[in-house]
Amino acid sequence: MSTRCQVLVKQEGLDWEQKIMLYHHCDGYPEYIVPKIKEAYDLAGDSWCARRAGKVASFLCAVDPGSFEPEAGFDLHGDINYFYELFCVNQKWDIQINEYTGKGVKVIMPRQPLENALETRLKLLGEEH
Repeated sequence: MSTRCQVLVKQEGLDWEQKIMLYHHCDGYPEYIVPKIKEAYDLAGDSWCARRAGKVASFLCAVDPGSFEPEAGFDLHGDINYFYELFCVNQKWDIQINEYTGKGVKVIMPRQPLENALETRLKLLGEEH
């Protein structure tokens, strides 16, 4: 069975609110998704694009085009294992990792800067670099 996930991309600090939900059909575990998000962040660079949810979602789709897909709504699928919240704050990104059981969302890594996320997640798993 595939490890599915959803990523909610939200922008903060601009005059208008925008959010985009993405679905990822497989490899949704943090050890795969967090580096993909970092790859999208690196691709966006320090461009103005890095602060807008729609542009950030397009960079995520660009780094994993066969797996990320935009969704029309914001409901969580019943078949996902993880739910990521990606916050675009100016040109910096924060991430929160949640586990989803079908009954609700449990925070497994609280919101923090993307730069720290993979290292923190590995520590939570008890793994070493």
